[in-house]
This record gives sequence, C-alpha cells and structure tokens, in this order.
Amino acid sequence: MKRISLKVMKRDTMKKSDLRKLRENDLVPGVIYGEGVKDNILISVPLKDIIDLIRLESEEDFLIELEIEKSRKKYIAVLQDEQFNPVTDEVTHIDFYSVSLDKPITSKVPIHFIGEPIGAKEGGVLFRTLYEIELEAKPLDLPSFIEVNINELKIGDSIHISDLEIPSNVKILHNPNETVVTVSTPTKEEVKVEEVPVEAEEVTQEGAETQATTQETKEKKEEKK
Repeated sequence: MKRISLKVMKRDTMKKSDLRKLRENDLVPGVIYGEGVKDNILISVPLKDIIDLIRLESEEDFLIELEIEKSRKKYIAVLQDEQFNPVTDEVTHIDFYSVSLDKPITSKVPIHFIGEPIGAKEGGVLFRTLYEIELEAKPLDLPSFIEVNINELKIGDSIHISDLEIPSNVKILHNPNETVVTVSTPTKEEVKVEEVPVEAEEVTQEGAETQATTQETKEKKEEKK
C-alpha cells in the first residue's frame, strides 16, 4: 500500500472558540488514536493537505506517516473519519487511526474499471454495483486499489467477487457470489400518447361557436337599447 507523509501540529485545547480560530486560519482540528497511542493526541492539520487526502482517498487506499512538528514522534495511520459542515460542506474535523504494521486491519479499497465492454458497444448497458471492496490484511500487504478489466464483457456477462485477482495474503470480506459489474440488455420504455377523440373535439368547437354567437346577439340587443 502507498505511504504518504503528513506534518501535523499538536494542540492542547478543545474550546469551541479556539477551534473556530483554527478553522479561520485554514487549519482543521483533528485527533490521533489507536495502536501505540495511550491518550488521544489532539492535532491541527492544514486544510489544503486534508482536501488533497480526501480527494486521493476516492482513487486509492494509502497509509499516512504522521509527523508531529517539534517532536520526533511519528505514527503510521489511516484516515478514520471526516466531519463536514452541513451548510458549507467544508471539513470541520479529521480522525486518524494509528495502526501496527504487524497486525491485520480492515480497509475499503477502490475498484478501478479498465476498458470498455464489447457488450456496451453492441448496445448493452454497463452497471457497476461495487465501487470499492472491503479487505483485511497487514497494512503493507493491502493493495492501494483493485483493477478489474471489463473489455471482454458481452451482453449478459457479469464479474463477481470470486472472479477478482486478490493476493493470497489478503482476505476478502464479501460474499464470493456478489456482483461487481454486469452488462445488461437495454430496456425500452413504451411512451403512451393520449389521443383526443374527434367527436369530443368537435363538441368543444361547437360549444365555443355557440358561446360566441350568444355573446354577439347580446351585444346587438344592448346597442338597440
């Protein structure tokens, strides 16, 4: 698995006013906990670095080597949780989980679909039912992503969990029969056009003409008066 270095700053406060000041200075409050961490470590991280991590997280899995400034202490961690402002969608808090390189961890790894199915070129519809796969292994044994070649899929073909090429030292936490991707036959929806009966249309026109004639007669009578 890929490893990324990240420098963070230690903080000593949890007051709302101080957290607000951090965010105003483009810093995101966070915490480190997990393996090798006796007491939770309060930190702050540059917002730009967090945005880059979250963007990368959607493409591949990775380990983060956290280095606390003004300290020699380092932690190998994973992104555990991100909190967002419900209005602005800005990152408001970040959790890092410290891991041991000698113990298995569970992680969701993105799936990269490679190619264009034969079936799609023939008019079929490609359905991706999984975009990530949950795996268990020691951190350095976990792949950053899983590649799935879909070039040869014809209409009616599917790829299941059991078809994926996963290293033998990595455990898949899914049902082997679960579908990853399939190419289906397109379904045509019939559009019903509601026709207006001719008779009804004629009656409507006659009614309109009668109303117009009545109005005209009424106006002539008023003129004579």
